[in-house]
Amino acid sequence: WRDDAFLMQMAASELGPAMYQELNPDWDPYSDAAPKSVGCGVQQQVHASVAYCSIELPKGDNGISTIDAALNGLYRVWSNSEDELTRKFQQYIFDYGKFQAMAYTFQQVDLVASLFSERVTQSAMFAYYTGDLRYYSRSFQQINQVSMDQVQKFAQKYLTRTRATALVMQPYEDGDIVLDSSNSTYR
Repeated sequence: WRDDAFLMQMAASELGPAMYQELNPDWDPYSDAAPKSVGCGVQQQVHASVAYCSIELPKGDNGISTIDAALNGLYRVWSNSEDELTRKFQQYIFDYGKFQAMAYTFQQVDLVASLFSERVTQSAMFAYYTGDLRYYSRSFQQINQVSMDQVQKFAQKYLTRTRATALVMQPYEDGDIVLDSSNSTYR
């Protein structure tokens, strides 16, 4: 429970639309559905937190041009451009990221009710690490305190091409995966 946990979460959530806009310039975030082929998140740690994105490649794409185009979208998160369209896009994806953070927190409260649930685990861990029993109210307070300028400064420092690493994973060909136990050692 870092003080900048929600800042990191919102910066990572802005990566998906920013990269998707670069990959599909005709996509209109105001009228088109949210992209399902690009997803981003953050793995938060005390040290060495990682923002990650997954992009589903079209058939036959080796990934090189897609990775390059997606990384071109990083500027959409951190640019301080005076361009009205860029600022409008940034504000939209920032507001969307804030909404996602709040929705996720609400979902934790609403979906579970048992003693061994995620809700109790989150609250207990927050209390243990911070000494504060108000996990949900503190979460919403922290979410509301994050500003678009903070996200931009964070992204300018950490979400850059020079810090990016790409990995292309190729699926197995049909027939290469054994779906039963016919080749297991214990049969």
